[in-house]
Amino acid sequence: MNLKKNRLSNGKESKRNLSFRSKLAWTIGMVIIYMAFLKIPIIGIPMEGGTDPFFIFRTITASNRGHLAEFGIIPIVSAVLIMQLLIGSKLIKVNFSDSEDRRLYKVAIKIIAIIITLALALIFPFCDVYGDLKISQNILIAVQLFLVGFTILLMDELLQRGYGLGRGVTLFIITSVSFDIFDGMFNLTQDVTEGGLVWFRGCILAFFQGIARGDLKTPFCRIGKTPDMFAFFMIFIVFTIAIYIITIKVEIPAQHRIESIPSRYPIRNFYTFYVPVILTSTFFSIIYFFSNIIFSNYPQNKVCSWDLIPYTEYLKPTGFFSIFSPPYGPEQVIAYPFQSLGYMLMMILFCGIFSRIWIKTAGMDSISIARNFLEEDMLIPGFREDSKTIAKYLNQYIPTLAWLGGFFMGFIAALFDFLGPLGTGTGILVTVCVFREYYELIIKERKN
Repeated sequence: MNLKKNRLSNGKESKRNLSFRSKLAWTIGMVIIYMAFLKIPIIGIPMEGGTDPFFIFRTITASNRGHLAEFGIIPIVSAVLIMQLLIGSKLIKVNFSDSEDRRLYKVAIKIIAIIITLALALIFPFCDVYGDLKISQNILIAVQLFLVGFTILLMDELLQRGYGLGRGVTLFIITSVSFDIFDGMFNLTQDVTEGGLVWFRGCILAFFQGIARGDLKTPFCRIGKTPDMFAFFMIFIVFTIAIYIITIKVEIPAQHRIESIPSRYPIRNFYTFYVPVILTSTFFSIIYFFSNIIFSNYPQNKVCSWDLIPYTEYLKPTGFFSIFSPPYGPEQVIAYPFQSLGYMLMMILFCGIFSRIWIKTAGMDSISIARNFLEEDMLIPGFREDSKTIAKYLNQYIPTLAWLGGFFMGFIAALFDFLGPLGTGTGILVTVCVFREYYELIIKERKN
């Protein structure tokens, strides 16, 4: 009897029953810890400088080069991605309606995430990512990277078990995006322009410098990755558009089985929400990683060639893999129009694919929703009280919404990247979706 009480009706284990204040305290604590990981440098690296081939994906993967959060959420999302691909290609079969299969699926993700964390912790120092260092330094760096990476996995596990609000991946992403936006506005690092003037990298600080100097052109039009006021104002445009599109939904007629009260069951047009964008961005970052390794060992090859982005110290693929690289702002879209178009097409394609695969593994397919209908004593007028019958009706909506929602989410994410806001377009899109999710979650928690 107690075992039944500790499990949900769909076979999932119940979460820790903590008060709202306790969950909020745990969540804030984890945000503070993760902010520290993003800011504290790795001990043993002689200097932080040098090129960062993964800077474009740093925000969405919640990572920071040369700091403890070097890997961010990459091990967690990569583990999910591997399982998604194995299930999608039917190399393994998982019955998600079976509680034991779901448990084994979650255990497999955790084991794969630990293996990836360990592998990356060894690859980065011992493959000279931080330069040619002594063995003792490489061991020290590897230990730090693994311990922090494992701590991030534990924090994600705690959130899944109910010690906090939401999920680790999304919480760490919005922490990273917020950190990136704040740093872009108030960074105290100074740059010297061609005219010999010193400007703060933080766009807000540079704006007030421009007012004092009578020069408002420079704070609005800074070349390269240096944050400017144009990128700052793009935040509000992207936020406004994102808030509007995530509220679009399809409503299915329904009614309560006992009370026969007419109702509507809402299904988001972007059915899988932000998940395909996170999976796609992580997939692209993995492609980036292997492309950079090939270029480092075979610099003369044309397929995986890399070069410096004009007016910056950052590298970018220039060969075939450039289509997996988001342009940083409108100036790069103009400079690389075909690569930008290729990136948008890849985002649309892979977001659609991952969206379609995700609905099965996340219990969002028609048969799972039909069971939820019956468990909540809800019916669709004119249809029998049978999960298969209701699922057949829902099949008119859910698979199509999964495909189209994924495609359109990929299109919007790429378009937002083209605008070049602080925090990246993809990062802000995911952040808006997560804020919406947290808003609904907090309302639910407050009612309980």
